[in-house]
Amino acid sequence: MKDIICKCNNVSYHDIESAIKEGATTYDEVQDMTLCGTACANCEDTVKSIIEELVKTNRKTE
Repeated sequence: MKDIICKCNNVSYHDIESAIKEGATTYDEVQDMTLCGTACANCEDTVKSIIEELVKTNRKTE
Protein backbone atom coordinates (compact mmCIF):
# COMPACT_ATOMS: atom_id res chain seq x y z
CA MET A 1 0.00 0.00 0.00
CA LYS A 2 1.22 3.50 -0.80
CA ASP A 3 1.52 6.36 1.62
CA ILE A 4 -1.29 8.17 3.35
CA ILE A 5 -2.39 11.10 1.19
CA CYS A 6 -4.93 12.68 3.55
CA LYS A 7 -3.50 12.59 7.02
CA CYS A 8 -6.56 14.15 8.68
CA ASN A 9 -8.81 11.29 7.58
CA ASN A 10 -6.17 8.60 7.10
CA VAL A 11 -6.92 8.19 3.39
CA SER A 12 -4.30 6.30 1.40
CA TYR A 13 -3.46 6.24 -2.29
CA HIS A 14 -5.09 2.82 -2.35
CA ASP A 15 -8.33 4.26 -0.94
CA ILE A 16 -8.43 6.87 -3.70
CA GLU A 17 -7.62 4.22 -6.30
CA SER A 18 -10.44 2.03 -4.98
CA ALA A 19 -12.93 4.90 -5.18
CA ILE A 20 -12.01 5.45 -8.82
CA LYS A 21 -12.34 1.74 -9.58
CA GLU A 22 -15.82 1.94 -8.03
CA GLY A 23 -16.80 4.70 -10.47
CA ALA A 24 -15.65 8.02 -9.02
CA THR A 25 -14.17 10.34 -11.64
CA THR A 26 -14.13 13.74 -9.92
CA TYR A 27 -12.62 15.19 -6.77
CA ASP A 28 -16.08 15.62 -5.24
CA GLU A 29 -16.98 11.98 -5.91
CA VAL A 30 -13.70 10.72 -4.45
CA GLN A 31 -14.16 13.04 -1.50
CA ASP A 32 -17.67 11.68 -0.87
CA MET A 33 -16.42 8.10 -0.98
CA THR A 34 -13.22 8.53 1.06
CA LEU A 35 -13.63 11.76 3.07
CA CYS A 36 -10.26 12.95 1.75
CA GLY A 37 -9.88 16.71 1.91
CA THR A 38 -12.88 17.25 4.16
CA ALA A 39 -10.90 18.49 7.16
CA CYS A 40 -8.03 20.87 6.36
CA ALA A 41 -7.97 20.35 2.54
CA ASN A 42 -4.16 20.53 2.38
CA CYS A 43 -4.21 17.35 0.29
CA GLU A 44 -6.62 18.69 -2.34
CA ASP A 45 -4.03 19.36 -5.07
CA THR A 46 -2.37 15.99 -4.51
CA VAL A 47 -5.69 14.16 -4.58
CA LYS A 48 -6.74 15.95 -7.78
CA SER A 49 -3.44 14.96 -9.43
CA ILE A 50 -3.90 11.34 -8.40
CA ILE A 51 -7.47 11.33 -9.73
CA GLU A 52 -6.36 12.80 -13.05
CA GLU A 53 -3.59 10.21 -13.37
CA LEU A 54 -5.80 7.25 -12.45
CA VAL A 55 -8.81 8.30 -14.53
CA LYS A 56 -6.55 8.61 -17.60
CA THR A 57 -5.05 5.19 -16.87
CA ASN A 58 -8.49 3.62 -16.46
CA ARG A 59 -9.70 5.13 -19.76
CA LYS A 60 -6.70 3.66 -21.59
CA THR A 61 -7.47 0.17 -20.29
CA GLU A 62 -11.17 0.24 -21.22
